[in-house]
Amino acid sequence: MRLILPGDISGGPSSGIHNGDPVVEFYDADMKGSCVDGECYGRFVADYYMTTLESAFERSETMSLHDAAGVWTLDANATEDAFKTLADWKLDLIEFDPEPAEMGMSF
Repeated sequence: MRLILPGDISGGPSSGIHNGDPVVEFYDADMKGSCVDGECYGRFVADYYMTTLESAFERSETMSLHDAAGVWTLDANATEDAFKTLADWKLDLIEFDPEPAEMGMSF
């Protein structure tokens, strides 16, 4: 998982400087693929707005990241770990930006 904030370089298919709400990218580290700013993350699988993931994780114990490949599904443990990571990132964003509502997020 990789958090993309405004001004960061995205590693997905629409790679370039990101200018929207925070996005979370998912990579398959077992496969060769995307490298951004000298760091290689693996094969790009999917990206979702942070707010979309939060609501998805609240509703489900598992999550398919890519419907065409069953291997790219978060099981209950991975979903819980991802949700905890999102919560940590959210706290970091609150400390970084005293007005997170400007980024389209509500806490």
